[in-house]
Amino acid sequence: MNPRVRHAVMLALMVIFLATGAGCPKESPNKKNPEPKGLALPVEQPPVETRPVMTKPAESRPVESQPVSTYEPSPPYRVRLYVTNPSHEQPGWLRILKLNDERQAGTAEGLFPEQNDVNVTTSNVQQIEVHISFLPLAPRKRTFLRVDGQVVEIVTKNRKFVVLERSPAGVWKVMPQKR
Repeated sequence: MNPRVRHAVMLALMVIFLATGAGCPKESPNKKNPEPKGLALPVEQPPVETRPVMTKPAESRPVESQPVSTYEPSPPYRVRLYVTNPSHEQPGWLRILKLNDERQAGTAEGLFPEQNDVNVTTSNVQQIEVHISFLPLAPRKRTFLRVDGQVVEIVTKNRKFVVLERSPAGVWKVMPQKR
């Protein structure tokens, strides 16, 4: 079951459980000897002064758990990345180098469905790196990279990886190779 669906179901069950009062005893277990009815005389007590309890504000919001990044080493060599910090380790032949919004997680999924055809889909990602030397590419053939539906032909000769960056308009561009 999808972790988000499971989380939503558990949350709904907890709300129903708490709203119905299930599991709560009808009487307090601390009340062992109830007072006899009609015999108790009213006793006046002085008013008690109460003060609000001082509490500390929460240091930070709890972090939602995210799925684990994975890589399958057999065809179609699927890579699934879930990244909040691009400097952390990422498995497989695809890496997220930069996020569009640093406050949100970025995701990328890559497939190598057939030789010299690479497919990548992203969300909240500004820059990626594809390790083409990691993939079994056919020599002297054109190699196509499809990123979020955009097709880019990449030069593989004398390259171990290709870096692509998304422009503000959403167009992916191959970055010059650093020497």
